[in-house]
Amino acid sequence: MSSRSLADAPEVDYVDMKERLSPRLLAIDGVAGVGEPEGQLTIYLEEDSDLTKKQVANVLQSEAVDLPFRYVVTGEFEAG
Repeated sequence: MSSRSLADAPEVDYVDMKERLSPRLLAIDGVAGVGEPEGQLTIYLEEDSDLTKKQVANVLQSEAVDLPFRYVVTGEFEAG
């Protein structure tokens, strides 16, 4: 599944959505982080994995149908 466009997005509080969805998304192996830069939910992935993307899409569909989002492959985040 690919990311969805902001052009078709309804008005959404992305900060609230990020806080609500983050625990479930971060529990998925391969998800390195969740953010909302530039007003779009962004899922940071450790690698470009179809399985991880499918699991993320399933969470998003169960919680926020038609929510625009994007994937960014960053690798694993390390605590500094």
